[in-house]
Amino acid sequence: NTYVNYQSDTSLSGQSVTYRAAKADTFGYMSELLKKATDQGALDQVLTQEDKDALSEFLSDFGDLSDDGRYLGSSRRGYDSEPGAGLNFGSEKKPFAMQEVIRSGIGRNFSFDFGYDQAMMMFTPVGGMDRIYYAFQDRIGTDNIVFGAEVTSMKDVSEGVTVEYTAGGSKKSITADYAICTIPPHLIGRLQNNLPADVLTALKAAKPSSSGKLGIEYSRRWWETEDRIYGGASNTDKDISQIMFPYDHYNSDRGVVVAYYSSGKRQEAFESLTHRQRLAKAIAEGSEIHGEKYTRDISSSFSGSWRRTKYSESAWVNWAGSGGSHGGAATPEYEKLLEPVEKIYFAGDHLSNAIAWQHGALTSARDVVTHIHERVAQEA
Repeated sequence: NTYVNYQSDTSLSGQSVTYRAAKADTFGYMSELLKKATDQGALDQVLTQEDKDALSEFLSDFGDLSDDGRYLGSSRRGYDSEPGAGLNFGSEKKPFAMQEVIRSGIGRNFSFDFGYDQAMMMFTPVGGMDRIYYAFQDRIGTDNIVFGAEVTSMKDVSEGVTVEYTAGGSKKSITADYAICTIPPHLIGRLQNNLPADVLTALKAAKPSSSGKLGIEYSRRWWETEDRIYGGASNTDKDISQIMFPYDHYNSDRGVVVAYYSSGKRQEAFESLTHRQRLAKAIAEGSEIHGEKYTRDISSSFSGSWRRTKYSESAWVNWAGSGGSHGGAATPEYEKLLEPVEKIYFAGDHLSNAIAWQHGALTSARDVVTHIHERVAQEA
C-alpha cells in the first residue's frame, strides 16, 4: 500500500497512486499491447506459432487480461470497498487510462527490486547494522583495538609499515610487518605518506558521492492504522526521493519513518540546510504524498549527510570512467589499488563489486587477508 507520486503532463501528475495499482495498470497495459502485437503478426519473423501461443498465455496471466486480450482492470489494483462475506463482492478500483499510465511514468521504479543487491529482506541484526561491528569487536577483543585514533601518517619503511596517529591528545606510532588501509580512497592522500605518484593518482579517481537520510519518530504508527502500510517505501521525483517505513515492531505505539533517503543532486538540496530546515522540507514534500497526517504526532527527528561526516566525507565512491556503477568497474585506477605498495594493502567496499555495502567491505577484507597469508606462507 505504499505510493508512487511523480510529476507529469497527465492527470496523474502529483497524485499518490498505490504501488499495487500502478503495477497492475502498467503490467496490464504492457501485456495487452504485446499480446496485440503478437496476434497481429508483428513477431512472426522471430517466433513460431507455438512460441506465440505460449507468449499469449503468459501475457494473459501476467497482465490479468480479459478473454479477448484486453486489460479492463484487476482486483490486483485493490478495492474501493473491500469484499467480505456472502454477497459482498466489494468494489474494485477502476484502472487509469492506458495513455495516462504510459505517459505518467508511474512504473519508472519497478525495476529497482530486480537488482542483485535488492533482494527481498530476510533478516537484519537486532539493534541495527552496527551490531556487526560490535560482534567483530567482541571476537577480536578490545585490547587489540586502539579506539579514538586519528591516523596522520602511513609510510612504507624497511621494517614494514609505520603508522602515526593521535589518541587521547598524544602523538603515537606503530610499526608492523603489513598494513591494510581501509580509509576512504579520496582521503588517503591527506595523510603524510610516501606512496608512489601513480597510486596517488589512482586514489583520486574515486569520486565521493552525496547521500543523506532524515528520520522522523512518530508517536503513533498512522501508516499502519490508516494506510495499512507495513514496511516498504513510497517513491517520488521530489527531492526526498523516497519515504521508507519500518518493517518491524508492527502495531506498536510508535515508530521511525525514513522521511528521505536521497542521493546526488536531490541530496544537494538538503546538504547545506540545518536540521530544522531539512525537517521542514521533508515534512512539506512528504505530506504531499501521504496527506496532512504526515505533519502531526512527531516526537523527534534526526538527519545526517555522509559528505559532512568526518572520516568518510562520502556515502560511497564511484570510480571515474565506470559509469556510476555500484560495482568495482575494472578501470586502470581500480585495478592499480588491488595491488599492494610493498607491504601496504588497500581494502574496503570501494574495492569490491558491492560498493556501499558492508558485504563489499567484508569480501574485500577477506581477499586482502588471504593474499597476505599466501605471501607470508611463500616467504616463510
